Amino acid sequence: MSKNELEILGLRVDAVSFSEAMNLIENFSKDGSKHLITTPYAESVVASRQDVEFRRIVNTSALAVPDGSGLLAAADYLRYRLPKNKFLRIILALFLGLWVGVKLAFFRKSFKVLKEPVHGTDLLISICSLSARRSLKVYLLGGLNREVAARSARILKGMFPGLEIKADCGPINLQSASADEIDDVIRGINDFTPDFLFIAFKPVAQEKWLSANMGRIDAKVFMAVGGAFDMISGYKKRAPRFMRSIGLEWLWRLIIEPSRFKRIYNAVIVFPWLVFREKLRTR
Repeated sequence: MSKNELEILGLRVDAVSFSEAMNLIENFSKDGSKHLITTPYAESVVASRQDVEFRRIVNTSALAVPDGSGLLAAADYLRYRLPKNKFLRIILALFLGLWVGVKLAFFRKSFKVLKEPVHGTDLLISICSLSARRSLKVYLLGGLNREVAARSARILKGMFPGLEIKADCGPINLQSASADEIDDVIRGINDFTPDFLFIAFKPVAQEKWLSANMGRIDAKVFMAVGGAFDMISGYKKRAPRFMRSIGLEWLWRLIIEPSRFKRIYNAVIVFPWLVFREKLRTR
């Protein structure tokens, strides 16, 4: 493992800043190879505990950016040393958990391992800016409904005049799509020959689809972005900046989307518990 990589409960995360990630991505677009970018966050770590294939995809991707404040807190927490005494270990582990929570809310710049979250939505927007400057092409596939991708493309083109971008809603259900439907989707992408392909479907399924189909697609950089199209299109409102800055984007999403309760439970309850348990097991 290189000095820029770490593992959180077996899932790889690259210790890169936003600007470092963009520099790597720009280089990816130039070298002639195909590159998969993944965006692990707390829920991804929980999912990877049971899904070996998903864990393999993230761990072997060209770049795995820390898309979430929970990963910053976990990486910092796991670096602390604990005493051998079992009772003292538990007490100190609890205290350190509270301290990391305080840092997440008020002293985020003090994190040592992962210094800032690199959100997939922000990367997509920055990549579109790069593409407009360098005459690169962007393809959007998916979204919550049949209008989201096209609306996102129009908004991004308005933000970055000259951006060559195309959008397709794709199949309603990526996992149950027929072979003919997938062939049509891939044919549409290849006719456009994009430099960047972004797909927005359900977590885990979207990464698996990219991993399985990259070899058939004429693009250079591939990235699954989940709900990014919904945010960019305005179909769903992103959390206010101050809530994102103190790690409370999950609360905002719970308020506007109560149906996400299970996913948020995994991110804010199950994930911290797994990190705490892992810390007690290791030195």
